[in-house]
Amino acid sequence: MSTEKKGYDFETAVNNDESTKVQAAAVTRAKQKMEEEQLERDARQVQNRLEQAERDTKDAERAGRYASKKKNILKTYSEGLQTAKEKFESDGDWKAYDDAVEKLKNEKNESIQKAKEAVYGRDAWAIRD
Repeated sequence: MSTEKKGYDFETAVNNDESTKVQAAAVTRAKQKMEEEQLERDARQVQNRLEQAERDTKDAERAGRYASKKKNILKTYSEGLQTAKEKFESDGDWKAYDDAVEKLKNEKNESIQKAKEAVYGRDAWAIRD
């Protein structure tokens, strides 16, 4: 049997210390990488939100322009109906009244379609009133 006394092993201590330093450096690099990845995700989210805000703003502006055009069209339509009604009340010609109302409806519908196309372009077909 060996009766050697175990003493302090300098080589093992140095290797353990180096191993600990390597592990600590690896943990530090991993943390940095995770932080960078999180920053990248956050930056993408911010960019997506900004792009969505821009789209929402453009949509709202388009809707406002269309609403204004439609309001003017409906005002003209209403005034035309009032004029046709007054004429009918004065002369009693119901056929002329019916023709005038039909013409006003067609003009209104055509004007609304043109307003949609002017504001929304090729997406006008998707807009509901």
